[in-house]
Amino acid sequence: MLNLNILAKMSQNSIMVVLSCIDNIVTEFQKLFQNNLKLISSQQSQERAQNIVRALLRVVYLINASAEI
Repeated sequence: MLNLNILAKMSQNSIMVVLSCIDNIVTEFQKLFQNNLKLISSQQSQERAQNIVRALLRVVYLINASAEI
């Protein structure tokens, strides 16, 4: 979760650094999203999984909202 918050701050301050690693970021986001979506639907660790998915979506939103793209 902390790494996602750091990535969100980096997206706001230096989007080009984030975009230079976008392939790796997307791959890891897909893994995180799929794993946590399973936890949400199975009622195990639901709150933690929701927080991680929310953080993922926040980073994606910040990347999309960047004016430098």
